[in-house]
Amino acid sequence: MNGILYGIGVGPGDPELMTIRAMKAIENSSIIILPSRTKDDCYSYKIVKEVYPDIDKKNIVCFEFPMIKDKLKLKQAYDFIMDKHKDQKRKSGEPYTNHLIWVAYIL
Repeated sequence: MNGILYGIGVGPGDPELMTIRAMKAIENSSIIILPSRTKDDCYSYKIVKEVYPDIDKKNIVCFEFPMIKDKLKLKQAYDFIMDKHKDQKRKSGEPYTNHLIWVAYIL
């Protein structure tokens, strides 16, 4: 099976602040993976549903991503990511790890 995996942020919590690019990616995706045990417990799903009610017509898969604050576990995850992605570059030429660090910072 070939395809493209998009990681889509839903903005700061206001459905009207989702980007057009995020909406297009959701509309064009055949499968939506939610970071929650159920869609009804997913804050991101609720945001998207307000501006894209047809999300329920998509194949939705729920996959829980635990949000942890344990500093030792976070350090271990950071070290692992930095090691595994150390030689990868983004299209712009910058290290791929920069993106991972910014995402972690935002979250």
